[in-house]
Amino acid sequence: MRTVLLLLVTGCNFGASSKVDGMDSASEFEGETEGAADDGDDETDEDEDEEPDPLDVDNDDDGYTENQDDCDDQDDEIYPGAEDVCDEISNDCDDEIDEDALDDFEPNDEVRAPMGIAGSDDLVAGGFLHSDDDVDLFEFTINDGWVDLRLGVRVRLSNFTSEIAYKVTVTELSTGEKQEDFKQDGDDEIVIELNDSIFSDESGNYGVRVTTLEGSGCSHPYTLTISENTIVR
Repeated sequence: MRTVLLLLVTGCNFGASSKVDGMDSASEFEGETEGAADDGDDETDEDEDEEPDPLDVDNDDDGYTENQDDCDDQDDEIYPGAEDVCDEISNDCDDEIDEDALDDFEPNDEVRAPMGIAGSDDLVAGGFLHSDDDVDLFEFTINDGWVDLRLGVRVRLSNFTSEIAYKVTVTELSTGEKQEDFKQDGDDEIVIELNDSIFSDESGNYGVRVTTLEGSGCSHPYTLTISENTIVR
């Protein structure tokens, strides 16, 4: 009996020896788990403090950043796909200037804009050459007779900028006969006279072509005037 009791007491002591300095293995494992969680939180905080790339920030709230090809991220009217208005800069960031800044007669690069019949009232149109390749086309009609008081018809381009070398061509459309003139230094207008004879008939349709020999721009529109000269005017 004493031998059995001794064995029981000894078994209890062996169980107690599994603890090390008052802390068992389970306690140590729990401490390591808490430390690992803290390390993950520190990494998240560092990510949140990281500054964004300035080129990915839309500074002018136009929907595009510099990394999305916004060529001026301080102006909300300048961004890829914007309308390229007349301001001598590329609003749509394609390096072309004012290509969408069309005058009232576009696309009359290929179709003549009708001005009407030359008569006692002047025919007036205005436009601008927005690029070196721009062409403005117009058409007017002369109703004449064998006997008339008309001395001729004047085609005049005026109110233009001195920075553009305008060229004006007037064509009698049925015969192809042409008259042309261009702006020279010091000119403030271009005038082409269609002479008339009292005893002849100059009726017909006439085309006017306005182009540039050098320079372009839409900030200074020109004025095209078709006027009739008569004995009584």
